Amino acid sequence: MHWKKKFDLILHLSFYTVLILVLFGGYFIEFILNHEPCALCYLQRLGMVLASLCILINLRTPSSKSLGVCLLAALFGALVALRHNSLKFCCGGSMQPQILGKSLPTWAFTVFGFSMIAVAILLLVNDRDPLLPQKSTIFRVAFVLISLVLLVGILSTLLTRGFGF
Repeated sequence: MHWKKKFDLILHLSFYTVLILVLFGGYFIEFILNHEPCALCYLQRLGMVLASLCILINLRTPSSKSLGVCLLAALFGALVALRHNSLKFCCGGSMQPQILGKSLPTWAFTVFGFSMIAVAILLLVNDRDPLLPQKSTIFRVAFVLISLVLLVGILSTLLTRGFGF
């Protein structure tokens, strides 16, 4: 495998892994630490899910369109996180919990900022050849993970907010 293609694959998988870990971290804080997310938290999750889904699509069929949607999702999430930070509330009226002295919306803004940088790099090195074969185990595992994240997110939203979200 050519070094450029290896770099492209590693960047895709790293980007996807970070987004999925952040989403699972949000679920850990919600379900294990019992911090109910606010509406802006849910919107930031939506941006991360959409960005990770676009990266997954781009692994199978590389195109500037899927990366463009990923960039828009990251921009949307960054704007929501910026708004969230400006309001100074989160999860029950205070910026709790904090990780390494920073609020969750601050970390979300950081992740979205780096996501936009990663997408810009991917646009520069993106080839038209698929990075993973059709029956790749990595793709299947990644697809199961994003499906699990989507299912948990939908159930979480419906259980905590109901249909009138």
